[in-house]
Amino acid sequence: MAKSINRTPSSIQMKLHNFQSLDPEFVNMGKVGLRNASKMDRRIWEQYADDWDRLCARNYEIEKGPLDSDEFIEEGEMDIPYGGFYVISRKERKGQYLFRSMVLNAYDNRCCITGIDDPGLLIASHIKPWSVSDPAKEKLNPSNGVCLNALHDLAFDKGLITISTDYRVIVSKKLSDSLSDEAYEINFGTYDEKKISLPSRYKPDNDFLEYHNRKVFVDSL
Repeated sequence: MAKSINRTPSSIQMKLHNFQSLDPEFVNMGKVGLRNASKMDRRIWEQYADDWDRLCARNYEIEKGPLDSDEFIEEGEMDIPYGGFYVISRKERKGQYLFRSMVLNAYDNRCCITGIDDPGLLIASHIKPWSVSDPAKEKLNPSNGVCLNALHDLAFDKGLITISTDYRVIVSKKLSDSLSDEAYEINFGTYDEKKISLPSRYKPDNDFLEYHNRKVFVDSL
């Protein structure tokens, strides 16, 4: 470990003793670690002590290759939080790649509202949210999806826009109230009541659209 982070074995030992002094189980055994734990030591302890998944993921990333030297903050330096990265474990949506492929292909890789055709800017948006969709019949059903650009996908996900059962865009009043007139008109107003471009197959199912209209669209809540 010392070699991989360009430190001496004794400095690693001292750091571990610092962490021991923060470990309540260790202290409750009547033992003590070193008393000079820094604020950064405490932050690291608080971040990982009760999150072993994150700790294991972080350890895996460290073992894959050397860390940037600026990721280590020496004792005595200003206690400024480091603005780098840390790794967290997360769940992946099973079948999401297949769902995206089916939806984007059905819409000919074009946003159904704006016509944007850069795949890097397109999202296969769930109409009935993934979190409440049935795994067997709804989560990967391409008729529960529409192809949107990233901006309108976010607005759709937050219920700031919806799509009616006759396939027209409906924009929430909250957007006209919160945005400047120019921003609203360019990004949303111009599409209000406009009919979306329908896909070559997997047309949006009315049941899913009705769910979004009633349960997600903020003007209906």
